[in-house]
Amino acid sequence: MGLLLFVAGLLGSTAPEFSLFTPDGRMWRLADALREKPAVLLHAGDCKETVTVPDSVRLLAIRPSACGAYRDPSGAARRYLGQAKAVLLDREGIVRMVATGHLKTFSREVAVWARGSEIYTAQCQRCHGTDGKDTHYSGIKTLAGIGKRITRAEIIERTIHSGLVDLTSLDAEARRALAAYVAGL
Repeated sequence: MGLLLFVAGLLGSTAPEFSLFTPDGRMWRLADALREKPAVLLHAGDCKETVTVPDSVRLLAIRPSACGAYRDPSGAARRYLGQAKAVLLDREGIVRMVATGHLKTFSREVAVWARGSEIYTAQCQRCHGTDGKDTHYSGIKTLAGIGKRITRAEIIERTIHSGLVDLTSLDAEARRALAAYVAGL
């Protein structure tokens, strides 16, 4: 139960600022890494443990120093992750997904999230805003925290039944991707 509470606390939280060292020894602030694109922060126990990410997402894999990967000498990133194996951070440093189980499953979900991000930006952001909190249009409700209240399937179902949004142009996989993205808002 403690791990589930920890994970629930991470989702939607903002990662603290900390510095990592790149494989070539340069210091890199987390905010600088996120400026270009979202990132997966992975605390790997060995050199082989990894997460596959699409090109639109950066992988910040903290591994033992013998692996020649990102290093976290202060331990700030490891402390932040706690029991989580990895987190997906958007460009603002907000946690959108948390990996507690198999990294292969998490890798697939990150790819789905990235596709959902593209769909959201193209079709939903105008009314809901970049963070899902915009409610200036009539009948629009905030999407912030929706993934903590209802399932992804319910997100799709309620969107369709609201009558305000037409999802007929999206196939089942695109709807699933959009729901994965929206669930993390």
